[in-house]
Amino acid sequence: MNLHEAINMEKLTLDIKSSDISSKDVKDVEGIEFLTLDEIKGDPETVKKLFFLIEEGVKSSPDSDGTFVDLSTFSNYLYEKFYLRYAKSIFLAKSKENLVGICSLRLDDKKSSYSALTAVSKAWRNKGIARQLKLRSIVFASINNVEEITVENHKDNRAMLRLNTSLGFLHKNYEDI
Repeated sequence: MNLHEAINMEKLTLDIKSSDISSKDVKDVEGIEFLTLDEIKGDPETVKKLFFLIEEGVKSSPDSDGTFVDLSTFSNYLYEKFYLRYAKSIFLAKSKENLVGICSLRLDDKKSSYSALTAVSKAWRNKGIARQLKLRSIVFASINNVEEITVENHKDNRAMLRLNTSLGFLHKNYEDI
């Protein structure tokens, strides 16, 4: 991360032990099926569907320059080296045959994890999908004895900042790390 990106980012953490989020908070959303990448990674169309969802999410980010990698690069590098590695903790929202939301959680050790990307297709925003994806990731982390989840949020992405803070994520200075 360069200095410009760091200035525009806010680091938030959730102390799972002090959080009161549990599986009782996980709800359905009408017309949406929630699943993990692990459940559909064998479907040949998954890579392409995931690519288009993530491309839309990245391009709509406040710090986007409007570009994203091509499908081949995504498939060979991001999907193969990141998404498949964490397939059990990549939470997806699906409407019919389309992927409409993602929340990716990187579990590197039992102590902490990193919420790498949460995105929902524009047509499906403001329906509670991002909240339900985040809740699923928090419950998963809790079940796996993770103590803390960290997320970086662009300071101009007010909707995601509100969502994260409403779930108990607290601001953390980069100097504190």
